[in-house]
Amino acid sequence: MTATDIFVNDGQRIVLSWGANPADLDAHLVGKYPDGSTFHIYYNSRNGTHSGATVAKLDVDNRNGNGHETITLSDFDANARYDYFVHWSDGTSSWAESNAVAELYADSDRYEFRAPAETDEYTAQYGYINGNPNDGLLLWHVFTIDGGRLIEVNELYDKEDTENGIVIRASGYGDNDALSIVLDSIRANSGK
Repeated sequence: MTATDIFVNDGQRIVLSWGANPADLDAHLVGKYPDGSTFHIYYNSRNGTHSGATVAKLDVDNRNGNGHETITLSDFDANARYDYFVHWSDGTSSWAESNAVAELYADSDRYEFRAPAETDEYTAQYGYINGNPNDGLLLWHVFTIDGGRLIEVNELYDKEDTENGIVIRASGYGDNDALSIVLDSIRANSGK
């Protein structure tokens, strides 16, 4: 993981784009404040609030391939933590073939993150090929902003179907509230 100090005012944007396949990738942003309050933005909850004010929103949700999804942070708190994830919702190509790119625009700076390719390490560990979402890698944790530092995470997590829903096996990840929040929304909204 790499970390970069970023200077951020209000109004930064995160833009997710991808090719024709998969048909649907979903952007998720989880914010956690020092007082313990959180918000979670995704297609089913488009506005994030803190202390009664809208602080972020999902501006665009695309479900038909060749997509763009845009989240705007209108009230950035340098003391908060923000985690940005992409959920593979519908499609049969691989992450590498998806041409998925997340771009963070913060003031005059632009940071670009490309979806990692599935490696032999993933397929050897989990037995999945090509990141097929029905058989494999479900979630891309793109980056974290914590205390004004941008941290590139760039990790893929896989799923397995169980009687109790989706289980994410995130090797070496440890406990993370943001990951739990995103997974709960995926479970609650499966079949979108």
